[in-house]
Amino acid sequence: MVAPDSRLLVERGSTLYLVSNDLDIRYANPGTARALGWESATEPAEHDISALLHPADRPLLAGVVRELQPGGRSRQLQVRMRHSNGGWRTVAVVAHDLTRDDRVGGLLLEGWDITEHLDELRATSLTDPLTGLANRALLGDRLRRSLALLRRNIAPVGLLFVDLNEFKAVNDTYGHPAGDRVLSAVSARIGRVLRPQDTLCRWGGDEFVVLCAELDSPGDAVRVAARVRAVLAGPVALDPQLVPGKPNNGSPIELNVGSSIGIAVTTHPETPAAALIGAADRSMYEAKRSRTGVGPVMVLGGSPVGGQSEPEVGAGRPINLDQASSVTQDQ
Repeated sequence: MVAPDSRLLVERGSTLYLVSNDLDIRYANPGTARALGWESATEPAEHDISALLHPADRPLLAGVVRELQPGGRSRQLQVRMRHSNGGWRTVAVVAHDLTRDDRVGGLLLEGWDITEHLDELRATSLTDPLTGLANRALLGDRLRRSLALLRRNIAPVGLLFVDLNEFKAVNDTYGHPAGDRVLSAVSARIGRVLRPQDTLCRWGGDEFVVLCAELDSPGDAVRVAARVRAVLAGPVALDPQLVPGKPNNGSPIELNVGSSIGIAVTTHPETPAAALIGAADRSMYEAKRSRTGVGPVMVLGGSPVGGQSEPEVGAGRPINLDQASSVTQDQ
């Protein structure tokens, strides 16, 4: 391959191509070889850049190339490029038409491997930053998938809405660092008593939601709720160093937060995800009002459990399943 003027093409990105107008690779820099796992930049895996792209991204590059004008405005795009190990790397590309530039004489594609960056963004956008649990967005996705599976599988889908009764007193008395410690401990406790197919979500503040997929019967959701309530009945040990200024003898501070749990179950694939969460939310408020710990089982699209009738869809708090989680204690 004939390299362009090295004074122009410095190592500016992790991937940098110079190709002719017909997209044959004329030059690839060492960063390209590193990003795509080639043995050397002088031995590309393919000589046609389109062959390196994911099939779905090839029309995108072709459209950008058609719109470029010599010496005109550059264009940006994002494509997936094949690694030598068979995987795909996501690359942010800036395309320049430098066919009239004697130092280049072709189409320049300058790119940056952003695969790891995107993976980090996906992880942080789907999990709660404090507890590492699923957030509302991830819960919503899994709940909608579980409901869609009801079209092929009659296994009920259950939802538990868990509220910590005395959490506000913990925050008010010991401060937010202590509250964060309690939330992390509660998350771990609930997770230990769930089934492998269940999803635990931090809904916000001191509220958690448990998605119970593939239940054998609606009564199974009641049994999961009983285990959650039991594991939250014991005190949470708090390191006294987290509460400076409070008198202590060095022993852990034991905090009792308790819980109120609402339950909703459906066997109908057309049940709106927000309606199921709203029903569990109303059941939780009934548990708090009656001080029973566990509210009535709300059944949508099926026979009632324990004589409870189907709840009215749309009542109660507004439910937003698509809110990405950067929740704080006050949300």
